[in-house]
Amino acid sequence: MKRFIIPLLVCMLIALSAIPPPVAHAQENPAAVRHFDYVWCTTSLDVYIDAVDFGWFGQVVETIPSNFHYVSASANIISGLDGLGVTFEGQDLIFSLSCEPGATLVKFSYSLETLPTWENFQFDGVLIDEFGRQYPVGGDTATFCCPWSYDTNYDCIMSKSEALVAVADYFAGDITKAQALEVIALYFG
Repeated sequence: MKRFIIPLLVCMLIALSAIPPPVAHAQENPAAVRHFDYVWCTTSLDVYIDAVDFGWFGQVVETIPSNFHYVSASANIISGLDGLGVTFEGQDLIFSLSCEPGATLVKFSYSLETLPTWENFQFDGVLIDEFGRQYPVGGDTATFCCPWSYDTNYDCIMSKSEALVAVADYFAGDITKAQALEVIALYFG
């Protein structure tokens, strides 16, 4: 009986040594990119995120400006995203991502609402891979301004009196020449 156990153990050790050890999901260049899609006169902003090579799971943490309010999030079904969890803490939107085996690119979006204003807002975010390493979210980061703040009756039509208020604000130094011209162009447009 002992004669068969030793060769059996040797065969098992040889077979086990041929099996490679488990390795983490390959990550060549973890990255995330943000794109804005602003819909005029609705005060809504859709933000699209493409994340790549973050591993089996990861997070995207987006810090949104204080004037914005989170509305919803959705995932592109064909993007390789297995699950999308969303939590909101202070001004941080935290997207927990789980990836289907073999997927390298995931796409998801979220919607925000704000009041019409001329301000430029700064968006900031990080991609956190499965090992906890952080990478800045690239792409669009700022410049969200709305000339429709002069549309005081919210009819999405810039009237002469509303455009004249923008001109007066320009001469008072409250807005830039480019902003005043944008309102005037909406009046003539």
